[in-house]
Amino acid sequence: MKRFLSLVMMLVMLLAVTPLDSQAQVSQSSLKAAKARAKELKKEKWYCEDNKTLEEALVYMAEKEGQGYRVIIGTAYGIDNQNDANFDARDDAYQKVGELGKSVIKGRIASNRQKRNDKTSRNSEAAYDRNLVRELEGVMDAPYLTIYREKNGNFDCRIYYVVQSTLIDKAIQKAEDNALKEVENAQKYGESIDNFISGSNNAD
Repeated sequence: MKRFLSLVMMLVMLLAVTPLDSQAQVSQSSLKAAKARAKELKKEKWYCEDNKTLEEALVYMAEKEGQGYRVIIGTAYGIDNQNDANFDARDDAYQKVGELGKSVIKGRIASNRQKRNDKTSRNSEAAYDRNLVRELEGVMDAPYLTIYREKNGNFDCRIYYVVQSTLIDKAIQKAEDNALKEVENAQKYGESIDNFISGSNNAD
């Protein structure tokens, strides 16, 4: 009986320790990769204007990714004004998040054969883009890190957002739902006008 209890205790200890060990290994490899990337960025003449160092920032983001956060990077290159480079990089980050949901939007539109046409698809994607920007304004209000590089009088910019994955997924879902409602309402409104015009013509 004592031997059996000892074996059980050993198994419990192994189950408890192994995940921690593997997590520590993943953490260490992410840490090394973040530090190596920081060195590369420095060699490429990237710099940040706030109080963070590149190494500290990249290590922090690697740790957050390990905790289930999503790091979204927006980029802009060869812009003649630093503020414009910043703006373009932010816009690029929003677009990258938007691409995560566009395939879903197309699939949901295509699933209804009566609505499967290019015009409806374009309208739904435009409505999705508008709604997503509105939803992301609260989720991606401020980047965690912004870095610049100047080359021949022009600026490159990279913006890093650290966002909870669940918040991104919710924003995409809400934007999809609102976009489809907008398109459906527009179609219903258009149909009612067509019916009214057809009725008026028939009356004549």
